[in-house]
Amino acid sequence: MAPENEDRELRAAALANATSILLARQRAERELVAAKEALERKTEELAQSVGRMRATLESTTDAIAVIDSEGNVTDYNEQLLKLWQIPANVGRNSAEMRAFVAQQIADPASFLRRLEEIEASSPPETFDVLELKDGRVFERHSRVQFDGGRKMGRVWTFRDITSHRRAAAELREQREWFRVTLASIGDAVITTDLACTVTFLNPVAETMTRWHNAEACVRPLAEV
Repeated sequence: MAPENEDRELRAAALANATSILLARQRAERELVAAKEALERKTEELAQSVGRMRATLESTTDAIAVIDSEGNVTDYNEQLLKLWQIPANVGRNSAEMRAFVAQQIADPASFLRRLEEIEASSPPETFDVLELKDGRVFERHSRVQFDGGRKMGRVWTFRDITSHRRAAAELREQREWFRVTLASIGDAVITTDLACTVTFLNPVAETMTRWHNAEACVRPLAEV
């Protein structure tokens, strides 16, 4: 082969190699840009998701704590700190929070045993009522978190039902007072609901109708 032809072929091969390298680099750069844009989109979506979750946590009136599979507190809302009156000097790890909360429970030993039972058996959901030393009453609910079928931890929610408990107790007291009052007067008294179904007979009414209170209740007034 003539030197000129050999040199021409070498230059052509070198040009072809350079072109291939350039095309490969351009393709790699495009892929890198696409990957960077995809990562930025995912990061933005994740930030929005975290923001929505944080807004949800803070907008609810329930106190919420998120615990991972290792028992560490990974997230909570401000309502949790307010409900349990957790001061700033109390650490945010699970053990310290648990110890602080247990001090407020009327029966701390039972409270801690129940937590150990839940952690050991890992039920999908739990529900308990907690009575505190200061007279407050909380509902406690928990649910296991899953990610792709794998357990990731547990979400705990707490709700103060003290006012509901007190209202229910007052209502029971009022009903008992009403029952005792009606039972003690000398007139016959029969009470009914809006559908005219008997709800109560006092002793005088029992004598007059010959119906016992337990038998007359839930029967139509006309029948009694």
